[in-house]
Amino acid sequence: MDRFQKKYRVRSAECDRFNQMRLRSLFNLFQDIADLNAEELKVGYTYCLQNQMTWMGAGYHLKINRLPKRDENLILTSWPSGMQGISAIREFDLKNEKGETLIQASSSWILIDLNRKRPVMPQKYFSHLDLAQNRVLETDFQKIVLPETFEYSFKEIVREDDIDINLHVNNAVYPSWVLDSLPLEFLSSHNLKELQIQFKQGTDKESLVEVLSTENEKEVYTLIQDSETKKEYARILSRWERKELE
Repeated sequence: MDRFQKKYRVRSAECDRFNQMRLRSLFNLFQDIADLNAEELKVGYTYCLQNQMTWMGAGYHLKINRLPKRDENLILTSWPSGMQGISAIREFDLKNEKGETLIQASSSWILIDLNRKRPVMPQKYFSHLDLAQNRVLETDFQKIVLPETFEYSFKEIVREDDIDINLHVNNAVYPSWVLDSLPLEFLSSHNLKELQIQFKQGTDKESLVEVLSTENEKEVYTLIQDSETKKEYARILSRWERKELE
């Protein structure tokens, strides 16, 4: 199977205070190319709409050499790489126009039957696809074990702008909540090098979410849950590297 490739340019509106691409913008690129490739393979939004199904993200694993910078020209490549149980796996390989590898990521997706509100086996519907088996990361999306206590916390009411077509918080929002939970001093002195996200269940509009984080040397563990019921929405593990002095 041919890999799907698209060029992007980092716009100023997609950048943060450090003049590098926001995590939300990065995840939006991943979702954009995934949607385009799935449509081309006839397993995307149109097919799902006709068959009362939808794709929902189950997990991400990213390794980051560095985040893209403002005005940088990017080449993003994506392809489905196989199945793990009931999950379909999709890869992302992000380079700049000079061929420098910036980010590599694997993602896990579950196909949901909207009538039954239950997952279905993707192989039942897409066995005709000749999937490329090459992985950018040999990850099995292992369970993130959280600490018992957390250093930082904040609460956020889910806004209309956070909601996607599945009527849940879009996957791209969760990494932003991790950043919101950390002190600016830490964000200013560290670069994000790795990110693992496990989505537990969808978060609805107007939910009051509680984001709890704690540092463990170069690792940050984050739990996103309902502030009142303590229902888990996501577990996130991020790894950071201290910035070199300029």
